[in-house]
Amino acid sequence: MTNDAQATLKQWTKAVLIPVENLVMTDWNCNEMGETKLAHLQNEISNDDDPADPHFDEPLQVIPILESDGKYLVLGGEHRAKIARAINMAAVPCVIREDLAKLSRKELMLWSVRRNNLRGRLNAQKYAEMESELIDTHGMTAEAARRSMLIDGDLAKALRASVAVRSNENNESDDGHTGSRQHGDDVAEGQEARRSKEELLQALKMAEQDVLLDSADTVENGYLFFMQGKKGQTHLVVDESTPLNGLVKEMVRACKGLDGKVDDFLVAAIRNELKNWEMA
Repeated sequence: MTNDAQATLKQWTKAVLIPVENLVMTDWNCNEMGETKLAHLQNEISNDDDPADPHFDEPLQVIPILESDGKYLVLGGEHRAKIARAINMAAVPCVIREDLAKLSRKELMLWSVRRNNLRGRLNAQKYAEMESELIDTHGMTAEAARRSMLIDGDLAKALRASVAVRSNENNESDDGHTGSRQHGDDVAEGQEARRSKEELLQALKMAEQDVLLDSADTVENGYLFFMQGKKGQTHLVVDESTPLNGLVKEMVRACKGLDGKVDDFLVAAIRNELKNWEMA
């Protein structure tokens, strides 16, 4: 884009500069960041050429603290706020979320967690393609590529396993390559692929268990929607009360006895109840 074209763009005016000393952190933030990633984030924000003009390009989300002297609670961007203090920034750009100011502590906690969860997850296939390009085209080792992208821990294990499984499947489908392999290599690679697949499945199972176990505390009203399976089926997880749990058990027994489907039963029941609500 040329300078003339940039000059025609409108400025976004929602962000304001708030003194760092006026920012207050929450006591519930569960989005932890290790020292290594925190150091990378600080390097990303710091500007060695002009320390007075850091690369702070994403505003914080804050709300005013009632009955305080100009203090603001940081709902989004706590790590950036801490780095701003560490590099002696006088003020940081913030978006004041007046629409959240009157929410209860519980509602603010839920909003914070949902906000962090909206940032998405790595797609293993796309990651594998990007890693391959970094290695084949740009001369990086796999370890250097992962380290540069801050891929570590369980995520690194899951992605490594996924890449290994996909690579093995591609090799097995390529007759030209499989025909030239020695039998011993085939056996060793097959065993390694099975181990990798098992590691991947275990990592995914652990991640799913964490989501399901924590969902009642992190998703408003205890409901969680998620996609799973080859066809991308939508699943609904409900944090059931005792009465609801009893009704669900009765429904399952009835559906089994009538050789029916739980989906059909729920669809019919919900449609009937919605009609009653509309008439009321």
